[in-house]
Amino acid sequence: MGAEACADSLVLSIFTIINRVLLIAKIAVPLIIIVTTIIDIIKDVTGGEVKYKTTLDRVKYRLFAAVLVFFIPNFIGAIFRAVDTDYSTNNLECLLHVTNKDVQSARIAEISEKIEAVSHAIKTGGKFSQTDINEIYALLGNIDDEELVEKYKQDLEEVQELIDIETEKIVEAEKDARKERQRIKEQRILEDAGIDLTLGESKSGVSILNHNKAFTGAIIKYYSQSSKGPYGAVNYTYKGKNYTYNAAGCGCGYMSISMIIDSLTGSNLTPKGVIQDFSPNVYAGASNESSGFAQFCPIYDGTIKDSTGKINKDYGIEVKEIFTHGRHRGIQSSQDKEKYFGLIKEYLKNGYSIITLIPGHYVVMGAIDIDGYISFYDPSNSNNNGWFTIDTIYNNHYNHANICVENKSCGFIFAVAYKGSESISTLGEYYKKIGASKIGKNVTRPNEYEQ
Repeated sequence: MGAEACADSLVLSIFTIINRVLLIAKIAVPLIIIVTTIIDIIKDVTGGEVKYKTTLDRVKYRLFAAVLVFFIPNFIGAIFRAVDTDYSTNNLECLLHVTNKDVQSARIAEISEKIEAVSHAIKTGGKFSQTDINEIYALLGNIDDEELVEKYKQDLEEVQELIDIETEKIVEAEKDARKERQRIKEQRILEDAGIDLTLGESKSGVSILNHNKAFTGAIIKYYSQSSKGPYGAVNYTYKGKNYTYNAAGCGCGYMSISMIIDSLTGSNLTPKGVIQDFSPNVYAGASNESSGFAQFCPIYDGTIKDSTGKINKDYGIEVKEIFTHGRHRGIQSSQDKEKYFGLIKEYLKNGYSIITLIPGHYVVMGAIDIDGYISFYDPSNSNNNGWFTIDTIYNNHYNHANICVENKSCGFIFAVAYKGSESISTLGEYYKKIGASKIGKNVTRPNEYEQ
């Protein structure tokens, strides 16, 4: 026990209770002896027979009990010495004379020590837990000094901020670890299947809003199929089908077509209008369906490729199929990939915008700038939008929703190019329509478009 007894608030609290019990005993025992002795004398006198000897015997026993009470501290000291050779007179004084102020001082010291220990653990990567914080709050609940409590609470808020930061780091590290495990798993599966993993060098992108380079293609008005947006709740059916589809779950194609039609014609036709215009006249391809809403989205490549000529006829947009690689053929070979990359960049340089099908999902490429960065739009996640190299786009999306690993539907499955009245076909057109002010006063106009 030693000196630690007088520094532990819990032990001191117990000592306080013992002290009070002893104090009560010191007061109560003499009073009990006096009262019981008086009662015995009265009984002896009123009983008609004086029994002084009996009364005196009782008094002797009671006085002996009273002496024992006063020597209890000595008995406790002897017991403590028997179990702890380091026990000292000061510890006995601590036991017998502890006050509430001593208990509070011990609690304050413990709080300071615990806060310092947690802070040190956080900063040095040591072990700590929310339980430590909860213990500190429990100690604070027994502190009477409001000003001091407020100070410690502010310290705890700072500690909690550190904990939140460290927890976030741990969560992010675990996410990265899961991604790495998934990447290794995918790589093993793809390598076992003999699929080419040479994806090219990736380069970081530029946000849509921060872009300031001249380009050819089109300024795309973005539409989202998110259930939190205005179009995710739009429902529709297909010709010859009794099932209802939902834009949030199956709207990537219609969002992509809406981006193209609106941006290339300036029609302000929203996705709801496009869905109303197209879906009743389109036969849906094969899909797994259940009663009510469809379980899976139907395939409607023909709409994207404008197989009926509706996009060209009704909206005046030129449509050209660039290539079709087909589903379930794995990641493209280096030769196919190089060919597809070249075709996409060639069409973008000539002022077309593109819808391409990646595994299970339609996305839009709006334009290509003078540095070779392509504007990319993902209907399902605006966080993916930006200006990227084609390598980056391919690397980030060749295995959308893990479909490549599951059934080898990988990479750019097909691509369709579109050009309308708002498309920018040359850098000359760019400067006429947009002007140098759009891209900053310090930007020099290039003499030729080189990639």
